[in-house]
Amino acid sequence: MVGILKKRWIISLLLSGLLISGCGSKEDNQQVLKGFLPTELTGMQLKDSSVGINQIQDTDIVQAEAEYVADSGGGSIYVTITDGVNLSGVAKLALTAWTLKDFNRENDNGYERSIKYKDYNAMEKYDNNNREGVVRVYVAERFIVEVEGNQVNMDAVKQAVDKIDVEKLAALASGS
Repeated sequence: MVGILKKRWIISLLLSGLLISGCGSKEDNQQVLKGFLPTELTGMQLKDSSVGINQIQDTDIVQAEAEYVADSGGGSIYVTITDGVNLSGVAKLALTAWTLKDFNRENDNGYERSIKYKDYNAMEKYDNNNREGVVRVYVAERFIVEVEGNQVNMDAVKQAVDKIDVEKLAALASGS
């Protein structure tokens, strides 16, 4: 198991270098982003993961996604990491408008608020009735990390966010 994790880390590091240098293909870029997905979450098993290219206004954006299911209780967590390096104008605004102002709304059913996560603009939202939560983090004005939980408490969502190395994503964005 340790050998597999070391190999994944080495491959991710090598592919990161290709992405940073701009020499990598789209497939290399996709695999780098997929390497940021957690391999495991506490009390959950990885059910499925994928990486692909989506288009917004004729611009390719890479998205890595993973789904985790609870060992018991029926809960699930979805993680999406979006690389918006090529986004600009209306497309970028559409994906990041929530970062432009502070907000804090609460009611008897839950809350929604802007926060800082490791110095990055972020937001969190939780619905007590449905036990659904989301944390979204905008990393280095390039990556959007989104973790959604269904039938879980907010602590489980936050623990999943903590499994994603946003500092390495930021380093990838700055080329260092």
